[in-house]
Formats: sequence, structure tokens, C-alpha cells
Amino acid sequence: MPNYNPTLFPEIPANNPRITQANTTLSLPAAGGGLTNPMSSEVYCYDALANRTDVFEYGYEAALAAAPGSYCANGSTTDVPTGWLRHTHRTLLGVNPATGVDYRLTAGVYLPRLPQEERTDAAGNAQIARTQYFYDEAALTPRSNASGWSDPGRASRGNLTRISRWLDTTNTYLDTRHTYDTLGNAVDDIDARSYTAAHYDYSDCFGPDVNHCGTGATTLGSNSGRLDTCRRIRTTG
Repeated sequence: MPNYNPTLFPEIPANNPRITQANTTLSLPAAGGGLTNPMSSEVYCYDALANRTDVFEYGYEAALAAAPGSYCANGSTTDVPTGWLRHTHRTLLGVNPATGVDYRLTAGVYLPRLPQEERTDAAGNAQIARTQYFYDEAALTPRSNASGWSDPGRASRGNLTRISRWLDTTNTYLDTRHTYDTLGNAVDDIDARSYTAAHYDYSDCFGPDVNHCGTGATTLGSNSGRLDTCRRIRTTG
């Protein structure tokens, strides 16, 4: 893994063990402590923040070529044993394209563990799945008179506003979107056809039971003495 930097990443201890290989075996360990006939193996790689960035999956290997401690030196994945059947790589968000802010800086927003992309390849590096994640793209719905709330005064919140999933048949992406209010509550879920699949309402109701959700909505939870949560589900179209 990359070298530890206590200035950039103060919360990660210098000596922090990480699992770099897991074997599931068909038999008991052989004499001398070696494993025989592993049914399956996985090799893991990490970044300097101890985020797991890569998983290599193997099947029915007699033994892996290198000692686990030598895998992924300095963040490289070129030294993992060959013969893997599936490789999943995860990229973490740095500078957010929507806000222009680096979410890894300790002096700023400091949200260093937000996934930006996950890609899965089959043997031979053929892509079989890909998902991208986007944050803080949409304006926030304003709220007023929230008890005990202190607004951070910035647009960079780490709200997951869009998920794009790769469609192999057309080599395009299908997007699902989410909007939020200034308190961090979800307001709308928008499906890949741009329909509002769900809308959430948090109107106050601290008295007699009143339906604040409106016609055609389902109330998710009690509206007696606490906030309503409403959901409208599109069933046609």
C-alpha cells in the first residue's frame, strides 16, 4: 500500500494491519503450516487511507505465487499473482467535479472515503460491470426553524446525488438521482426514466393526526407527535 503520511492522514496509525489475502480451503492445513488445495482465494489492495481499493478473486488455485506481504506495493496492482478470474477496482473521490473542492483535505470538507467509481473486470480485463457515484450536484431544498441545527455554510456535504450504472448492451449509463434538503434529508428519488419515483415530506405534525402527504401518497410512519415522512410512488408510465 502507499506510504503512510501522518500529516495528510492523521487518523490512520502507522502500524495498522490490513488483510491482504483470504483463502477458503477444501482441506485442513498441511504439515508445516502450509495450505493445500485452496478452493478459492482473494487478494486485497489498499490506499494510504486504509480504504480497500482492489479485490482480486481466484478459483481452485493450488497456491498463489507470492507472499501476501508483497502484494500491492506502493499502491500498484501489477505485482498480484496472475490467474485471477475477477478484479474489482474502486476509486475514491478527490476533487469533486460538481463543486471543485478536494474532499480529502483535512483543513476543508474532509470526506476522504466517498466512492467515485467501481469497476469489475473478468479475466483478460474485459469489463463486466461499472458504477459511478456523484455528489452535491443539485441545489438543496431550504428548511427553516430547525431545532438544534447549525448550517455548515457550504455546498460540499457529501450527499449522493447521482448513481450511474453501465449498460453493456448499449455502452451507455443509466442514472438514478436523489435530491436533499439543507438538513441532509432525502427529498426526491428520481429513476432512470426521469420519473420521480418517491418524494419525502417532513412537515411538522405535533397535534391531531393530519395527512400532510397529500392525495396518492403513502405515509411512512406515525404523524402523531413527530415528523411525517411521505412517499409517492409512480405505478404507471
